[in-house]
Amino acid sequence: MRSPRQWFLEEQGSTAIEYGLLVTVFAFACLVGYMSLSTSVVELFGGVATAMPAPAAP
Repeated sequence: MRSPRQWFLEEQGSTAIEYGLLVTVFAFACLVGYMSLSTSVVELFGGVATAMPAPAAP
């Protein structure tokens, strides 16, 4: 059985937690970026669609 001191000095668990936090922050940043860009992209493609002439009849 390990002593409490050895348990606290182990770094493997803390490294996994740090990577988990980094992944969470990265996912949150991607979500915020997607939400802020989605409206402008929809407006851009909407403007392009309205600017295009109607197709000619065959």
